[in-house]
Amino acid sequence: MAVALKLRDETIGGAVVQELRLNFATHDVSLREIIAERVRMEVDEYQRRVDAAGQPFANTLVRPSDAEALLNKPKRQRRRIDVDKQIDVALKAFETNGFFVLAGGTQVEDLDARVSLLEPQEITFVKLTPLVGG
Repeated sequence: MAVALKLRDETIGGAVVQELRLNFATHDVSLREIIAERVRMEVDEYQRRVDAAGQPFANTLVRPSDAEALLNKPKRQRRRIDVDKQIDVALKAFETNGFFVLAGGTQVEDLDARVSLLEPQEITFVKLTPLVGG
């Protein structure tokens, strides 16, 4: 039986940007698994519908490289985005404070930290914006 996990993307100010749902086969997952599954879902969605203007999605962890975006223009044959590469990019972004994650209101600081899904759990992703010039 699948266990649903609610994900929220928020700004630093607390505004909710989007909400997502992921399903897991187990009640105990690591943050690394949550991020990887989210990236897989985003890549699948991206492959299904590349923005007509060629713009990357605004609120996702998946950010295709310039070359991938160029290759995925509507008039060209679309190449598949490398899911494993995108997972690595997202995990490195977490490790270098590109975003932080809250589980039940508590910050999760380790990718291998376990998150119990026995009770309804909400995971919040807060993407940090780098300062201009720094």
